Amino acid sequence: MNYALSLLSPSVSKIFSLTFRLKLKYFWIFSLTLTLSLMFFYIFQQNSLISEGYSIQKYQRNLNKLSEETKTLEFNFSQTNSLNLIKSEIDELGFEKVDRVHYLKTSGSQIVKE
Repeated sequence: MNYALSLLSPSVSKIFSLTFRLKLKYFWIFSLTLTLSLMFFYIFQQNSLISEGYSIQKYQRNLNKLSEETKTLEFNFSQTNSLNLIKSEIDELGFEKVDRVHYLKTSGSQIVKE
């Protein structure tokens, strides 16, 4: 009986060794595939993050530019509507200051009289 086990032992060890090497090969293939997939995902994620950062900077520059333009427009608007400018326009058009206001008196509910 020992003789029979010793005869089967080398072939069993070869089969065990072959299946172990096959499993080890699949493990390394799976590990390599997983590593490459994770590296690709990391590179894609970093690319997306960088492009979003550039977009934020571009929008920030546009916001600053529009804020400066708004301040300039507000300043120009305040200058155009200043009281001194309105006073000079009144003087150029020849308007005079009214001392006393006279109202027309109407009888009843009539607005126009013939």
